[in-house]
Amino acid sequence: MFTGVDPTLAVVAVAHWLHAAATTVAEVSGGEVTRVTAEADDVEALPVAAPTIVLELMAGGSSAREAVTRLIGEAMAVAEGRLLKLPGLMTVFAELAEQAEQAAPDKAGELEAL
Repeated sequence: MFTGVDPTLAVVAVAHWLHAAATTVAEVSGGEVTRVTAEADDVEALPVAAPTIVLELMAGGSSAREAVTRLIGEAMAVAEGRLLKLPGLMTVFAELAEQAEQAAPDKAGELEAL
């Protein structure tokens, strides 16, 4: 990014807004904050893994900054060839593979969102 905005700080700001929006939707709908992204995915296919993880971390007491920097740190570790929490990662892969198998062949948007 070639602007004067720090990308990590920008994502932390987005996490604050995501949490605020999810909290509002959960209060109005009577649902759970951590399920808002999954419900939105039912309306229109969208990537939900990272936003859901951020909401879950924040629901568990992490600040937006802590949630975002944790995910960035884990991504950097993987990029450097270190695999963190391999069993958890394998569970995510298995869930994604199952969703891909269940997606209708003519629904490219569903597969793209995975």
